[in-house]
Amino acid sequence: MGTAPAFASVSEAMDMAHAALGYLAAADAASLAAETQAECLRGLERTDAISTAARASFLSVFTAGQGYNGDADYSARAWLMHRTGITRGAAAGHTAWAKRCATHPRVVAALAAGALSESCGRAICRWTDQLPEKFREESDELLLAAAAAGLGLRDLAALFAEMYERARADLPDEDPDRDFGDRGVRLVTTFQGAGVLHGDLTPECAAIVGTVLDALAAPAGADAAEAIACDAAMAPIVTGDVNVAALEDVIRLCVELGQPAAACEVHHTKHKADGGTTSVTDCVLLCWFHHQVVIHRQGWTLVLNPDGTTTAWNTDKTKILHSHGPPARAG
Repeated sequence: MGTAPAFASVSEAMDMAHAALGYLAAADAASLAAETQAECLRGLERTDAISTAARASFLSVFTAGQGYNGDADYSARAWLMHRTGITRGAAAGHTAWAKRCATHPRVVAALAAGALSESCGRAICRWTDQLPEKFREESDELLLAAAAAGLGLRDLAALFAEMYERARADLPDEDPDRDFGDRGVRLVTTFQGAGVLHGDLTPECAAIVGTVLDALAAPAGADAAEAIACDAAMAPIVTGDVNVAALEDVIRLCVELGQPAAACEVHHTKHKADGGTTSVTDCVLLCWFHHQVVIHRQGWTLVLNPDGTTTAWNTDKTKILHSHGPPARAG
């Protein structure tokens, strides 16, 4: 791979990376020879691996220092979603790699060197996570060496299957302190997750297990919540006079956000001690984090705008956030 070039700053390095990728994105791939196309594709996979390692390194430190608090976010995953515009799934993937800096340092180092693809590295981490902790580092090293020697993913999986079976002595399937004389159930799984369920159950236990399996087999409803509590950068609110329709809107909105109304906290935009009133026009529903931590501990100010949106800023007004408006009523 050679020695990494020296840059005057992180910003200069980022500008160069953007320029290089921009050049490739704008290149006329159809005019290039197949050998050149293949070279670019191999290089881009190495670039993706190195980018994954770099992001993991920065994100792990950013998370440890709670850098996301500066933007009033409650976690690194939420910050990634709100400040970089990526999906929940992508944010989960990035934070998983950040954690692997500590749990799988050899794999992250291989990515940084461009010696391993991101997808292969992820597979190795997921496999060795199933082993007792004392075996993980050595197993990572063996699998990385095998990958460097030219083994493909299928051969690596077969190699790990042997490791897994040898480690099963440290992964007991039964808890002898919880045996029942008249019933039992045992799930036998492979390292890839496939399994067979064996059981000798009483009628009552069989009914319970049947209910659970039916629930797991049922498709998720179309209206299932896609977001957990407070995934919005600033919780939207509903304005208007205090009436049943407005309160129904509040409850509906909370449910759409995946946050039941009962789990929200009421924040007075004008404190009651300063003459604020308890009404839909003077209160907003916020999750515990944004209400108790961001506003009352970190000192952020939140105001309600005439159009139903909210604006919030930190103590020195270096960060200003704007929410979207409340959803339109159905029909």
